[in-house]
Amino acid sequence: MLSGVPAHVDGRMLAITEKAGGRLVNRDRMWHYTEGIKNWNPVWHKHGIRILPGPSSMWFDATGNRFPAPNFPGFDTLGTLETIQKSGFDYSWFILTQAMIEKEFALSGSEQNLDLTGKSIPQVLSRVRKGATAPVQAFMDKGKILSSRIHYKSWSLA
Repeated sequence: MLSGVPAHVDGRMLAITEKAGGRLVNRDRMWHYTEGIKNWNPVWHKHGIRILPGPSSMWFDATGNRFPAPNFPGFDTLGTLETIQKSGFDYSWFILTQAMIEKEFALSGSEQNLDLTGKSIPQVLSRVRKGATAPVQAFMDKGKILSSRIHYKSWSLA
């Protein structure tokens, strides 16, 4: 399992906050990122990054079946988590084109968005230029599976 936070962020502060008189809400909920991928350049052990996909990407289970509505990228994380778990596999596939990734993809995390965290207006404006943002391009170059074609029958990537 990947993690969006370092190991020292383990929930201990919840009890400390409660003991100090703080009111906790939604203790029964966890925040899952079903659109998470392994960070090619991790900051901590098992560092995961959340994909912030646009509306055009298609999402499939491990056997190649498209997820039923409302399991759309970025829509209902808990519902999608349940759907993935029921599939019997612990992974799924985003299928999209180069044009889609250039126009619609972003990555979550301060280290992936230095233009925003650094409050650099020129860097933020550079997002409108043609092509993927530098962090997305780095993931494409160094991280996840890319292919010029997909063999539908076997779902092997060529």
